[in-house]
Amino acid sequence: MSKIVRSGTELMVCETDILQRSLETVNGMVSHMSRPIENYSGMRARFCDII
Repeated sequence: MSKIVRSGTELMVCETDILQRSLETVNGMVSHMSRPIENYSGMRARFCDII
């Protein structure tokens, strides 16, 4: 999937339950590999930017 246009839609997509659960999974994986991510909102922003 390529990047969605930088608008409110992208942010709303990032707010969905499904994406939040995916982020929790990603966060858990990263925590398992390295130290826990404390900057959760920063991780969300990065994750949304990747999509």
